[in-house]
Amino acid sequence: MMKGYKAFEQDLTCLGHQYKENCKHIFDGKPILKRQGFHVCTKIDDCLTYYKFKTNPRFFEVEAGGDIIGNFYDSKHACTELTLIRELSYEEVKEMFQDEESAYKWAYHIDPDPRLKRLIKSSRIAFKWAFRFGYSDDLRNLIHERNYAIEWVRNSGKDFDFFFKKSVLNWSDLSIGVKTWKDVLYVLPCVIERLVL
Repeated sequence: MMKGYKAFEQDLTCLGHQYKENCKHIFDGKPILKRQGFHVCTKIDDCLTYYKFKTNPRFFEVEAGGDIIGNFYDSKHACTELTLIRELSYEEVKEMFQDEESAYKWAYHIDPDPRLKRLIKSSRIAFKWAFRFGYSDDLRNLIHERNYAIEWVRNSGKDFDFFFKKSVLNWSDLSIGVKTWKDVLYVLPCVIERLVL
């Protein structure tokens, strides 16, 4: 037996199969990943990789049994026996996330809960989150790559001086931060500071 997680439509269907709570479902055949058998993930993050968000999904803690096969690149498994143990609340699901991709997918499709930002580590996800849900200092501080800093300044219309001071942006990027005389006055102090240092 193996503990895992599975996402379902609101009516407890998945790929056309109807499931029931606290009932052992049995597949008569050989489990083949992405083709046949019941599928389950041991990391809840991986459920978001495979689930297509047509409606707000329901997440369950499940128990896999019978013949179980896995793969080497994520936690997805196929099995011949599956029992739905208990439904997980959205709060429980969010607390189980371990990576930033899952946090962003959840925010994009279900709920942009600001608490999920705790998982963001990369410039890419920090910029995607800011672009979709709003620019903020905590996300800005996670931008360490020039291309995302450029996009941040272009799309938000601010923070050139911040990235320039941190040396994420350089002299060749001045045209991004300077479009009007007002921008010159805004950027000039950080340019002078950089020259002095």
